[in-house]
Amino acid sequence: MPSLRGRVFINSPRKKDEMSEESPDASKLNDLAKSANIIIFECDSRSGILIIGKTKLTISPNRVVISKRGIFTRDEYPMLIDNITNAMVYVQLGRASLTIETFGITKPDPIKNLKVSDARLARRYILGLIECKKSKVDLSGLDLEHLKEKLRDIGIVQYTTSEVDYHDL
Repeated sequence: MPSLRGRVFINSPRKKDEMSEESPDASKLNDLAKSANIIIFECDSRSGILIIGKTKLTISPNRVVISKRGIFTRDEYPMLIDNITNAMVYVQLGRASLTIETFGITKPDPIKNLKVSDARLARRYILGLIECKKSKVDLSGLDLEHLKEKLRDIGIVQYTTSEVDYHDL
């Protein structure tokens, strides 16, 4: 009789032909894979003329990633939309900072030296994604342009008449 000593048996994954494309798990997995590859918006800031100190913001339907590049380092900070509570833009001297508020994870440093239009658009997308997540809206069926348009509409920040900056409109 063959020895089974030293072998560990784990529930082996089903073969490709055993997992039907019709199963709910396979459908959810396909939807997650599709949404992970969608990039809604990207922007970057620079803390100088050189590529050193560049910070890149990438927004996808299920997460926001902040990528920082130093002289010898490249760091990425992914955050699920579930962990983001708010996004705020601060404008000073024609440049903007984007602050992302979180819970359950470490709050990232503000992203500084963004173009004002990029920071405001990123805030709108993030706020739109937060509202969609809270309302349990499935974004997987929308094409990218339609998704962007709806998120911009949902994430718009309303101003009172005394606070309106007509360049935002």
